[in-house]
Amino acid sequence: MGDNSPTPPLLVTVREASRMLSVSGRTLWDLTRRGVIPSVRIGRGVRYSIDDLERFVRQRREANRPIVVDAATPVVGCLPQEGQSCE
Repeated sequence: MGDNSPTPPLLVTVREASRMLSVSGRTLWDLTRRGVIPSVRIGRGVRYSIDDLERFVRQRREANRPIVVDAATPVVGCLPQEGQSCE
């Protein structure tokens, strides 16, 4: 017997993505324009991969977590993008 549960969408609209991230559409567009969050163009529309949105949130969470060098000196860590280093 087949599974009748609905398949989750692969892509969401600008409005859905901005709502998922709790940011304005303008902020989402700025992040997209700067290459921080990838988008997919389908015809005239722009869509966002749920996987890309989740990856963005994970990266932001990790980048904002301080790395402790010693007990008195917290240092904000580097989160390299693909093909880049933190030197």
